[in-house]
Amino acid sequence: MTRTSKVGGRDEEVARGAGPALLDVRGLRITSRIGGRRRVIVSGMDLALSPGETVGIVGESGSGKSMTARAILGLLPPGLFAQGTVHYEGRNLLELPERALARMRGADIGLILQDPYTMLNPLLRCGRHIEDTLRQRDKSWRGRRAHRDEALRRLEEVGISDPSVADRYPFQLSGGMRQRVGIAAALARDPKILVADEPTTALDVTTQKESLALLKSLQSTRAMGLILITHDLRIAFSMCDRVYVLYAGSLLEVGTAEAVEAEPLHPYTLGLLLSEPPATRRVSRLVAIDGTVSAADDVADRCAFAPRCKWKQEPCERGKPPLADLEGARQSACVRIDEIRGEIGELRRAAERPAEPVGVLAPARPLARVENVRKVFEGRAGRAGIDGVQALAGVSLEIGEGESVALVGESGSGKTTLGRCLVGLETPTSGGITIDGVTASDYGALSVQERRRLRRTVQMIFQDPYTSLNPAHSIGFTLREALRVGPEGTHDLDGSASELLERVGLPAAYLARKPVALSGGERQRVAIARALAVRPQLMVCDEPVSALDVSVQAQILNLFKRLRGELGVAYLFISHDLAVVRQVVDRVYVLHRGEVVESGPVDEILDDPHHPYTARLVASVPRSDRDWLSGQP
Repeated sequence: MTRTSKVGGRDEEVARGAGPALLDVRGLRITSRIGGRRRVIVSGMDLALSPGETVGIVGESGSGKSMTARAILGLLPPGLFAQGTVHYEGRNLLELPERALARMRGADIGLILQDPYTMLNPLLRCGRHIEDTLRQRDKSWRGRRAHRDEALRRLEEVGISDPSVADRYPFQLSGGMRQRVGIAAALARDPKILVADEPTTALDVTTQKESLALLKSLQSTRAMGLILITHDLRIAFSMCDRVYVLYAGSLLEVGTAEAVEAEPLHPYTLGLLLSEPPATRRVSRLVAIDGTVSAADDVADRCAFAPRCKWKQEPCERGKPPLADLEGARQSACVRIDEIRGEIGELRRAAERPAEPVGVLAPARPLARVENVRKVFEGRAGRAGIDGVQALAGVSLEIGEGESVALVGESGSGKTTLGRCLVGLETPTSGGITIDGVTASDYGALSVQERRRLRRTVQMIFQDPYTSLNPAHSIGFTLREALRVGPEGTHDLDGSASELLERVGLPAAYLARKPVALSGGERQRVAIARALAVRPQLMVCDEPVSALDVSVQAQILNLFKRLRGELGVAYLFISHDLAVVRQVVDRVYVLHRGEVVESGPVDEILDDPHHPYTARLVASVPRSDRDWLSGQP
């Protein structure tokens, strides 16, 4: 990446990183050698980071974001190799021996991962993680009391004032608390640079906002450089000074966060922006990027995005386009940007035009009714209520035929428990559930015929399709098994399985594949196809898109909307993402600590929340402006 600019002054300083570079990455190339063949994963990545600056690396899964971070830290998996230079304090980190890199990690460059479980030893108490890190920082420290006191101070720095947390194991904490402990451990040696790899993807919106605000505050007080890896552009724009857009191992666009948000100058960046579900309005259809990310090696000799680009022409495939300087210290790798810039702007403006609000629908015939359902998980004494956990405290809701209803709330609010009660994976402690006229409070008490009827009436889509698909079986086997328990008259199993795949937008050739050979979005489509095999009237969708990239998320949300229109299937959509909820449901139930605190039409609830908890959820939806993290409206 060229570091010259046609524009001088403060704008250039912000775009390139004000002051001398704390970290300077040039020509980073990551390759793998598997089976005697060398493949490219990242090609020619350049990046600069100044003290106190935040840069974001954005892109879909498979773009090379995490591998770039691992290469900087010397943590590439076996079989992967990095070339180029990564300069930090006059040293090229790619040339350092492992012993020197081990001393540098944590002390100079810290790392926060997406799942704090991967950072925290489940066999160590939380305080011990920090105490051990402190001993590595300063071996002259003596006495357990000194380490304990400093560990408690570090926990308090990340907002944990309860000293008993130090004595708990990671599994005894919520996801947000675990992430705070992970941040405290990563910062215990006072690194000058922090690399945060999707640090909030697994968290609900309120915990996500709290964690990001914490990171930003700690960075400010320490003048620490921060590299934030994310697929959420709203978060990147609210957190970062500059943004690097990475795709299939190639940099496609670089610029200040404000400039990239105001006007994307590459078709891929535009696609990412338009794939984000808007939190403030409903659109008839999300603008999804067709296809999936190419392997970097397959597009090494052309524009990496060309296979998915609507503006592709012959020059785009003639050779690999350079990352060229534009005005305002912007950079883009699109050779046609001058020709298509106006069209990109018009598409952006068209996507932002207000859509029709969701009207108040006429009441449909009740398909599922939940009445005053309580669920208490038994504690150590083996009896409900004795050291037990009350997950649901008298929940009532109703879903009509063909209606789409959302159940929203933070982690631990009881959403998933209620969904599992509906499909018979949990039995309520008390209360009633009726589905299509069948009493479904206790599936175990039903006759075989009634249970079979319920299994056909209601199906569940899980958050992670990989854990719900048998990895040993092909997609064809999975779908044929589902079809066998479907309605009578399914004789051509192979033909019906092919039709199911076609309905969810996958080719029949996928019948021979196993789940491991599919992307996350493709596996979720297979999970939907399997649920459709029994022709259900209701699908319980438990966070079905939260683990997906924004472009794949848009594809799946569009699929849900299309299936509802074609088949008349009803949904119970369980989610903490209110931007997603607005796009797919008619009514919302807000669940807090096992109780419904507010319900009503989706636009009314999200535009004018009456309950303080609902208002807090709405305020936690990521926005691209800096005021979002500060809590200002």
